[in-house]
Amino acid sequence: MKSRIEIQIRYGDIDALGHVNNAIFLTYFELGRVDILNKINDGFSADKAGIVIAHAEVDYKVPLLFGTRPLLETEISAIGEKSITFVHRLVDLRGQEIATGKTIAVCVSDDGKTISVPDSWRRKILS
Repeated sequence: MKSRIEIQIRYGDIDALGHVNNAIFLTYFELGRVDILNKINDGFSADKAGIVIAHAEVDYKVPLLFGTRPLLETEISAIGEKSITFVHRLVDLRGQEIATGKTIAVCVSDDGKTISVPDSWRRKILS
């Protein structure tokens, strides 16, 4: 399961040094996860099953500047009993890597307890 979306850098994403603030990259990664969740859940809705992020990592390669049109590539690299691992790659239009990362999401019920990855999600991820 993959996602590829163009990211629009907002002025508020920029820090005092003129590049995208490091914390914003995790927000960009979220866009890729949501895109995939929309595909596997027929429109993602937290009242059906939700996720919480248990782990996040980012490797920064080059500064990301305002005016750049980066592409975010996200895919599921592993699926466990209760977790889904997403890998992220942010590139410019020439394909140069800007940042890479990984997030591990744990499935939760509406009352916040961990649950197994829904069977319907698992089937779509593995197909």
